Order: sequence, then C-alpha cells, then structure tokens
Amino acid sequence: MTNAEVYAFIAICEEMNISRAAEKLFISQSSLSTRIKTLESELGYRLFSRGKGQRSITLTPEGKDFLKLARKYVDIVEKMFDVGGHKKTLRVSTIESVSTFIMMQVFERFMIRQPEIELEIEDRDTKEAYESVQSGFTDLAFYSNLRHFPKLKFVPLFSENMTLICEPDSSLPDPISLMALDLKNEVYIPWCDSFEDWHGSVFGSSHKPYIKTELISQLEHFVMKKDTWSIVPSMVADSMIRSGKAARRQTVDKLPQRTVFYSYSPGMRNKELIYEFLSCVREVITELGRENVELLT
Repeated sequence: MTNAEVYAFIAICEEMNISRAAEKLFISQSSLSTRIKTLESELGYRLFSRGKGQRSITLTPEGKDFLKLARKYVDIVEKMFDVGGHKKTLRVSTIESVSTFIMMQVFERFMIRQPEIELEIEDRDTKEAYESVQSGFTDLAFYSNLRHFPKLKFVPLFSENMTLICEPDSSLPDPISLMALDLKNEVYIPWCDSFEDWHGSVFGSSHKPYIKTELISQLEHFVMKKDTWSIVPSMVADSMIRSGKAARRQTVDKLPQRTVFYSYSPGMRNKELIYEFLSCVREVITELGRENVELLT
C-alpha cells in the first residue's frame, strides 16, 4: 500500500466522481482506476460499488470503515513530517525563463496564501531536477525537456509560440524570411530539445552564431547590439519589448512552439501545497492573458 493509493481513494471519496478526482490529483482516469484496483487487490475487498448503468459511486461497508482509517493514516503521515516543529517546506525547481517571466508572480501569490510555508526555489539542470523530484527532496519541477523517469508524472502546463526579436532600432524588414537573416548576428539560446532540432534543420548544425548563451541577462545585453537578433519564447519577447530592450519582427516562415511541463512524484507528500501552487500558476498564466501562450491544463 502506497501513499499515492491512499490519496487516490480519499480523492474519490471527496469528489464521488472519477473524472473530478483524477483532475484533482492531476492524473489520468485510467491511472486513478489502476491505483484503486491495486489497493483493493492488496486489501482483499472492494472499496466502491457501482450499479450497472449508474454514474454515481458509493462506498461499500468495508470502504466506509477504510475511509475512517485512511484519514487517520494521512493525518499521521503529515504529523510525521512535522516532527520537531519545523516549518513545512515546498521545493520548486524551474528553468530560468519560466522563473523570471511567470514564477515571480506565482511565488508572491503562493506566499501570501501560505505564509507559514517555507518556499525554496531551486536552479538545477533538467536531469538533476528530475532526480531530485524522484528522490522526494524536490516537490515540483517546471521544465521544457522531458527525460526518462518512469516513476515521475509529467504534465504539459502551457505552450507558447517562438518569436523573432532584434534591437529596437534594427534595420531588419518586417516581415522577414528566415533565410534572409544573417546567422553571424544571432544571439542563440537552446531553449529546449525540440527547438534545437528545429533550429538545426532550418539553419544547419554547423553555423556559428554571434554568441551562444543560456542566460537571460546575457540575451538582453547582446540583443541590444547593432544588427543582432534572436528567436525566443513569447513570454521572453513580450517582457523585453515592454521594457524597450527589443523589437518584434514577424516572419514569413512559421516558427515552432515551446511546451513547458511540470513533473512530480505520484507519491508526493506535500499534496495540498502542490495543488495550491499549481492553482496559483494557472491563475497567473490566465491573468497575464498573452495571446501567444496557451494554458494546457
């Protein structure tokens, strides 16, 4: 019996609806059903009864007894983590572009709602972040590259169009063909694996940009140089354009999209805090109202 199975059972009891319970846990209905079947198999009795042709879910007598114990179990687990009187901690790891242009507002909103929680923000590379989530040290990770971690759940959060930007007084025409760009003037950031693949197929893998970096601060500095340009996610472009650090150029050719995922361990211990944090993320993305950013969950 795992925490994930017990949490799945309680979620169904609270919602009395498989679909809503799955949404609450941010998992698929099939995954939720599998957890309940596994739990029932381990216990040796049915927890729910569902009449033929009926949508409603009801607890069996054994299920009602188990619910009382399950709630005590969750309370004990939470108290075990609180031993010593330490503050509860939520650890979030995220890539710089998401942290800078979305998460700052999310962090502030979450801390207002959860003032007693210690929020720790991490800066890890993708593989290290996923390893930390899998180990149980980090609670949530927001990244645009997927890696093979079978024990983790990966959920697409939002996708955004890529945008061509240049110095504010650039002579680049608008619109412009990608083939008309001078590759020696590119400020290149490898935003994600899919973008790198697209970039290599369009511009070739052997060309050398003006500069290659992974830091937003360096992007902002070098795009201000004469004739330089860069292809960046919409949220980055919008911020730089509003601050007068860049101008946008439309392209004749279609640019790719970037998708950002969040990952967590299905056996997560900070379940309620994770749900609250994800709620803040969705609210902020919706309120930003950027036409080139699409919320996926």
